[in-house]
Amino acid sequence: MLPKITAKIVVEHQKSVFRSKALISKKVWFLLFTSLLVILFIPFKKSEERLLNFPRIDFSFLDKIQMPNLFENFSVSNTVAYAICFFGLMFMAQVVLLKNHFNKRFE
Repeated sequence: MLPKITAKIVVEHQKSVFRSKALISKKVWFLLFTSLLVILFIPFKKSEERLLNFPRIDFSFLDKIQMPNLFENFSVSNTVAYAICFFGLMFMAQVVLLKNHFNKRFE
């Protein structure tokens, strides 16, 4: 009876072999590479015709709008600004990590 149990354990263990897949497929690499080339080379195209003919909008009316300066005497040092940015990035990383953790936990 004992050899049958070990044979079942071996079979179960062999069934759960994990085959890894690439995180980024070849199609996605191709799309990333072509989009990078497009982003790099289209601005250097010496053509006067545009790809899309959007109407030109005159935004000169925005100069006439005056907003009250609420933060006239407000200043922040570079260290505080860097700290706020750093903690914001860490907060976003924690949100992503905790979301993934709870998604895996409840599956």
